[in-house]
Amino acid sequence: MDFNERMQVCTSMLVNEALVGFTPPRGMNSDEQEVIVTRIAKALNGKLPLASEEGFKANLRRVFQNVQDVHQSYAWPTQAEFVAAVPVRGLAQVVKQGVKQEDGKRDYDKEVARCINENISVQESAVWGHQSTRLINKNLITRDSLDRYRKSSTKAFLDVYKGDAPKLMEQRYGDVVRPYL
Repeated sequence: MDFNERMQVCTSMLVNEALVGFTPPRGMNSDEQEVIVTRIAKALNGKLPLASEEGFKANLRRVFQNVQDVHQSYAWPTQAEFVAAVPVRGLAQVVKQGVKQEDGKRDYDKEVARCINENISVQESAVWGHQSTRLINKNLITRDSLDRYRKSSTKAFLDVYKGDAPKLMEQRYGDVVRPYL
């Protein structure tokens, strides 16, 4: 799915699922309400992980359920409430499984390396950040494994953000992305 397809799905699901049963903000006409919905959709689109259409819809429904669990009003939830309801992905899931050191503490590098070596998703920061260098220097992963993740990350960005992907990736991760663009 590209950015526009995700926006369309997100907007439709906001209107037809998430906001059903809530009262629109007072004093807003339909055009102003549409602006609010578009802002929420754009914020969610930028925060949710890249996924297939089914995965994207499942992630949205999870966010909507999280909002409903904590929202305390009959009025529309705010954009901030939707963004705060986006589940944390990546390392938080890995930590639950755990790779413990002899002293009982968790070794996050080993946990991320295990995921990379087993082709399990990891946070983008583990792929592009300082941790990736540390994992290679500790011989926990190979350069080929890291390159596979980086190429996959680049492809996902290009699929979604098209011509804007290089600029966005460089802003987010720095010069390290250039060889993969």
